[in-house]
Amino acid sequence: MLACPRCGGNVAASNHRCQYCQAELLVKACPRCFERVFHGSKHCSRCGCAVTEPAAANADGSAAQRRCPRCADTLTARLVGDVLFDECPTCTGVFVDLAALERLLSERQQARAEAILGAYERGGEEALRPPAGPMYIKCPDCAVVMNRKSFARGAKVIVDTCRTHGTWFDAHELPRLVAFAMSGGLERSERAEIEEQREAARRAMASARSEQQAIAHTAPVSTGWSDLLGLFSDLLR
Repeated sequence: MLACPRCGGNVAASNHRCQYCQAELLVKACPRCFERVFHGSKHCSRCGCAVTEPAAANADGSAAQRRCPRCADTLTARLVGDVLFDECPTCTGVFVDLAALERLLSERQQARAEAILGAYERGGEEALRPPAGPMYIKCPDCAVVMNRKSFARGAKVIVDTCRTHGTWFDAHELPRLVAFAMSGGLERSERAEIEEQREAARRAMASARSEQQAIAHTAPVSTGWSDLLGLFSDLLR
């Protein structure tokens, strides 16, 4: 059962109209925990977060404002498509919750991608300049310094990540990443990494063979060592 956003009456999620006030009902997902809620509801019945305000969930279920890790301004919640982002009105950076980012990258819905690309500018095609302010920033939720790293090979996007709470995207980085993912960039990156690992294994095998040949003149090679090299070679084919 869900609560009608107009009268508060308990209504089945399958109903399209409230039997108490006759309001039309539309079921959607909470942008933070993805629980089903009626469109127009101010709070999620599961996680309690206000979906129209910037919020970081506290242990007692209340909500606290998030601050921009770059300029310390208050982050503003923005619902883009069916995902809630916390963006800075000053530097235009965006904080994306861990669950929301996983949803973006795993589902990759075209409509959602188009909504994000329409809401945020990519800033042209040239390389992005380093952001103003401190190079290493703290997570808006736990205040622990985030890990600054390249998001994926070929993406040309450097992000700041908290493994527990989410990822900070500076101006123009989020739409560039979405476009990269939608064009198959993550798969290309994964294939390139696999091929790099295979090449490293080939070099290691070649080095081992060279070492084997070098010592062949002074000592016999054991059958076990030769069998191991043969098995290694078969695995790389």
